[in-house]
Amino acid sequence: MEQPGALQTYPDPRSHSDQQPPFWIQFQPWAVDVAAHLYRQFGDELDLRVRILPYPMPEVFELPTPPEQGSAVRSDEFVASLDQPVEVESGHTVRTSVAIKNRGSGDVEVNTSGWVKATVVDPVTNRAVSAFAGAERAVLVR
Repeated sequence: MEQPGALQTYPDPRSHSDQQPPFWIQFQPWAVDVAAHLYRQFGDELDLRVRILPYPMPEVFELPTPPEQGSAVRSDEFVASLDQPVEVESGHTVRTSVAIKNRGSGDVEVNTSGWVKATVVDPVTNRAVSAFAGAERAVLVR
């Protein structure tokens, strides 16, 4: 109750199935302190995740690499830009408007789930440093 919205996924205590530990609980990425508190209290009885990362973090852990997603549109014909600069605090999500311009000669249709997700890229190395990680409804919005 002190940090509303910290829990992302957890077992339903009303379920009549024979649930046995460890219980899988997933937190928002900013809720590390909540995961730490529960780990101190229940230890290995819980399988804790802070977004996609295990808590506590094991000494050896490889972050899953997202699959490459190609574009059916040439980048010089299709331009997406933010309406204004955006600053994202680590572990948080920001929603803003994006302008999509078609500079090509043909029609372009963008299929989304209602949201367009971005990957944060280091401008020096051109490597992805953060991205959306989570489930979403598979609604088709064109």
